[in-house]
Parts: sequence; structure tokens; C-alpha cells
Amino acid sequence: MGGELRICVNEERMPPPIEGLDGDEGKWRLSLEPHRDLLVDITGVEPTDELTRRELETIRARLEGYVEREKRTAGESARRVNEAEGDRARSPVDRLRRLLALLVGCVPLVGTATADRDSSDAQQSYSPETVQQLAQVFRAAIDDRQREIPDATGTVSVTAATTASSANASAD
Repeated sequence: MGGELRICVNEERMPPPIEGLDGDEGKWRLSLEPHRDLLVDITGVEPTDELTRRELETIRARLEGYVEREKRTAGESARRVNEAEGDRARSPVDRLRRLLALLVGCVPLVGTATADRDSSDAQQSYSPETVQQLAQVFRAAIDDRQREIPDATGTVSVTAATTASSANASAD
């Protein structure tokens, strides 16, 4: 069951307008339950109160990847529309060749199980804007966790050689 993600942020940072997110005085609280299906479908991570930093990073990366795929897909769709409009000006033979090429790309190869394709395409389509806003929240959560971790660049103390051993070393 989804819980609540609590994040301490810089007070100037504005929370994105997303369902279930409350922000005040440098603290954000995101109710994960309204976004549970989206998070599981896109990231494969079950949202809980106790998300590790690695899980936060996985969620953020997969959300951002989803947004990039959607942008790329939208760009390809726009390109196809432009090509289709350009096809009207071409000869009937060119249009037929283009149509056949598109159909060959859509038809599965002989012997390919269509059930496998259907299961991979079963992911529901989500609004890229909503997914991007969730990614912003998870990025803020990662930043918050990073601040919680003490500085890992501690100094290594090396004991100085004693004067006697230095003198013995120079005498040899």
C-alpha cells in the first residue's frame, strides 16, 4: 500500500502542482496512493513510506525515461503526419510504396507470438506532464536524502614517523 513521502526542501523551491502534494515551510508531503498504479506501471517499484535512496533514484530515472520516450513518440507522430501530407503531392506509385512500407513495419513477422507484443504494450498511457512533475518530487527527495548523508570524504589520519626511526633511517 502506498504511504507518504516526506521531503525537506529549500523554502524557495516551489512544489509542482500535483495531486496529493502538500508543501509548506520547506517541507513537502506527497501522498503516494493516488500515484501508486502509475509508479508501479512505469517504474516497477511499489511505493511505500520506506523508500531507499536507490529506489528513489530508480523511480526518478524511470519516470524521466518515460517522459523522454513520450516526447520522442510525439515527435515521430508529428513527422509521420508531415510525411503523409507530403505524400499527397507525390505520384500514386510513390504513395503506394510508402503505404506498403508502413504496413510492412506494422505487420508482425511470421512466427512471432502476438501475445508477447500485447503484454509489452499493456502499459497504460500517462500524462507526460504528471509524470514529469512526479519526477521533480522524487529528484527533490533524492536531494534531501543526499543532505542527510554525512560527508563521506573523511580524512585518513596517518601517524607521523617518530624521530628515532627517522634518525635510524638516515644513518643506514
